[in-house]
Amino acid sequence: MKPVQTFDMGKDSVFRSYDPDASPEMFGLFSSFVELWQTKRTGRRLPAWKDFSFDDLRPWIGKMALVDLDPGVYEGVYRLYGGNWVTVANIDLTKKRLSEDMPKVVYGRIKPYFESLFRDGLIGHRVTWSSWRHREFINVEILDLLLSDNGTDVTQSLSVLIILND
Repeated sequence: MKPVQTFDMGKDSVFRSYDPDASPEMFGLFSSFVELWQTKRTGRRLPAWKDFSFDDLRPWIGKMALVDLDPGVYEGVYRLYGGNWVTVANIDLTKKRLSEDMPKVVYGRIKPYFESLFRDGLIGHRVTWSSWRHREFINVEILDLLLSDNGTDVTQSLSVLIILND
């Protein structure tokens, strides 16, 4: 299955979006997490955060960032900002706004990617470099998934980050 959309971000960075029913094997290191997310949908467009148990997430906790989104826009507050994210950013952004996660110029450049995921309920996959000053040497792969309290409207963003050159 081909990506729904590809965003060329320069500097060897590619962001892609996929149909929510895409084969988990397409996501390599994240295949088991995509399969878990798809299983939790149980006939709905999106699963809810409450559908996941701690045991489900145990292997991924330090790699996860969970954002409680503002209604109707891709902006919100980090509820969880795992250790891998702190390593990349060199700061803990728990309880901070999503737009504080990166320099404004970078946020503005990647916002269309996030808005397309939000609008269409897609799975996102990024391979990129850190945008944080003095952290640009860190190469990462990120899976972006959406969650919904009611199965339809996007209420959270759940991202999983793996450091590739650790």
